[in-house]
Order: sequence, then structure tokens, then C-alpha cells
Amino acid sequence: MREAITEDIRRSIMSRSTATYETIKLDQDVNMRYSCCTDYNFFVPMHWHDSIEVIYVLEGESTINMDQQTYALSVNDFIIIDSNIIHSTQTRDRCHFLLIQIPYQFLQTYIPDIDYMHFKSISSVAGIPLSDGVSSNPALPSGELLQQLRSILIQLVDLWNTKPDGYRLKYYSCIFELLYIMITHFRVPITQNEYHQTEKYMERLEQVMNYVKLHYQEPISMQDISNYLALNPSYFTRFFKKYMNMTFTEYLNTIRLHGIYNDILTTDLPIQTIAERNGFTNYKLFMRMFRQTYGCTPSQKRKELAVTGHKPHAHK
Repeated sequence: MREAITEDIRRSIMSRSTATYETIKLDQDVNMRYSCCTDYNFFVPMHWHDSIEVIYVLEGESTINMDQQTYALSVNDFIIIDSNIIHSTQTRDRCHFLLIQIPYQFLQTYIPDIDYMHFKSISSVAGIPLSDGVSSNPALPSGELLQQLRSILIQLVDLWNTKPDGYRLKYYSCIFELLYIMITHFRVPITQNEYHQTEKYMERLEQVMNYVKLHYQEPISMQDISNYLALNPSYFTRFFKKYMNMTFTEYLNTIRLHGIYNDILTTDLPIQTIAERNGFTNYKLFMRMFRQTYGCTPSQKRKELAVTGHKPHAHK
């Protein structure tokens, strides 16, 4: 159960740690996000939301990065991502997929004890580790359970395409069936005592996140952050790795890359200038990390964004 406590802390902190919270757009007919989308070379950087997200690929390919794993989805593959999980999505060429996001308010209404559980994320494909670090693999359903999940998703696609009279009733029936499977097969319960135990760790970790938010554009050493928390550097290193599933340096560079991506999207500044103003002093390291994270160079990403209609603001 100790591992469950650690995972809950990590999820809770990561959900509050960056400015990448996504507010989902609700379909007013069903009070959640529900659509079949078509994207071309589209990328959504690391983000989180308090909804459960379902992605089911109908045409093309999509790549999901989360929990130190990458998941390559092709036709008929799906992934169900639990709330408050940091993840990114990317499509190659043309990708047509079902997207559903079940908001927290809906979950809280029909699962009153939702705060005392989380779900294993579920995927029809195995993840590939992004590094040698500890990762949390989504559950891999098989046999009848896999068929049940795919059947639900196929019904949801058909409902979107046809929208027959009374389709909302059938839609909610599918969503309730999906949640029932998640509760009966993929729930990880958390006791009230364990839930409250996380608070003292969360307070310390949130101090770290707030410090990084304010200072990520400046040089930050392990000694700097340890002094700020009045902790021994060796203890802080072990503590952060244990509860965040990444090193402090990895986390700091992730925040810096978020800032760089936003600058590429919103400014016409030179790439090296963007890297430096977001805290990267080693340009070669920055280029390598950007390529590892986004699968291309910063210049290529800027061109991709221009093709999809994102125009940067001129720097004044």
C-alpha cells in the first residue's frame, strides 16, 4: 500500500505543479467532451486535467507520453488516462480518433468516494520506457475484457456519427458501463488515513514547485533548492525522486521546455534566445532534450505550428 500512497502524492503534486492545466470544453448535449476529431501533425505538450480521458484511434497513428512511457497507438488501439496524469499527445500525418473527457464533477456525482481512489490507466498497447527510471505501466486488458472495452468505444463512435433519437441515453449507458469496468477491475483504493498522510509531503513538494515556477529562468542548483527547504542535498535528492518519479533536474528541465514551447508558439525570437531566456545555458543539451521530448528540432516544430495556423507574435 506504500506504493499507492507514493503514487497518490506524485499525482496530486504534479497536478498542481505547472501552468499546463487544461480546461476541457464540454459538449452541452452530454456535459462532457465528446467528439470524433481529425488532426494533422498535431502536438499537445505536457498537460493535465481532472477528467478521465479516452482516446480511440480510428485512422492513422497517435503517440501518448506519460509516466516515463510512450504509447504508439494505431488503428483500433485505445488508451484511457486517469485524471491528474501529466501527459502529451502527438499525431503523425492525418489521424482520426474518438476523444472523450469525463469531468471530475460528473465522476463526483456518480462515484461519491472518488477522492479516495484512483484508477490504473488502461491501454490496448504496451508502453515503451523513455528512460531507465521507474515508470507506472497502464493496465493491459486482454481477452473478454479487452473486447468489452472496444465494443463500448465502437458504440460511442457510432452514436457520434449517427446521433439517433434518444442517443444521450445510450451514450450515458456506455459511459456508466466503462466506469463500472474501471471500478471493478482497475481501481486502486486509498484509505482516509493514507489520503491525509499525503498532506505533509505535498506541502514540501509544493514549496519546490512554487520555487521552480518563480525561478526556472534562472540558474538553480541542487544546493539552492536544498537551502531554500533547509534540507540536506542528499536527502532532498532521494525524497524528490521517490515521490515524483523523476530527478529534480529532470523536472526543472521539463518546466523549462514548457516555457520554450510556449515561446516558439507565441514569439518570433531566435531559438537560441528562447533557450537562454528559459534557463538553458547549454545549447547542445537543450537541442538534445527538445528532440527527445517533441520528436523534432525547435525550428521544425516552429514550421509545423505555422502549417497548422499558429502564428507567433512579433517580438517588440
